[in-house]
Amino acid sequence: MDEALRRTAGWDQRPPGLNLAAVCPEDTVAQGAVMTRAFDMPEEHPGDMTAASVGRAGRHPFGVWDGTDLVAVGTMYTRGETAQFSGGATVPPARGGGAQSALLAARARQADPAGCRWLVAETGVERPGAPNSSPHNMLRIGFQVLYERRNLTWHPGNG
Repeated sequence: MDEALRRTAGWDQRPPGLNLAAVCPEDTVAQGAVMTRAFDMPEEHPGDMTAASVGRAGRHPFGVWDGTDLVAVGTMYTRGETAQFSGGATVPPARGGGAQSALLAARARQADPAGCRWLVAETGVERPGAPNSSPHNMLRIGFQVLYERRNLTWHPGNG
């Protein structure tokens, strides 16, 4: 926790031209749509996937907007001294602009006043031919890889 705060101390939470803020209940459908588009999943019921993270105790969803368009999201769940980062996603046209780094920093800064001492997160492992900037962003703010586990893989068309 202290390392993440130290490393992000001078970071601007608003990437150039973008705005970062908490996700409100009226943004639930947009939040789900960002996640489904970013992870190449069907967009049939995007709000259903994220409704539980908005307005509930211990859940802190954040978003990055380009004008009125929500382009990146990330949620933090706090319990006791632990903050779990989840749901970090950026729509393809907005990738590479600093949104995820800003979301990581914002969540770390929110975890501190919430009394958290530990930050935990998971992401997909970068593989040849399948780049993933998330592990790089997480390592840059101080996360450490503790272990790798097998992940479920979404295959469009399989339901």
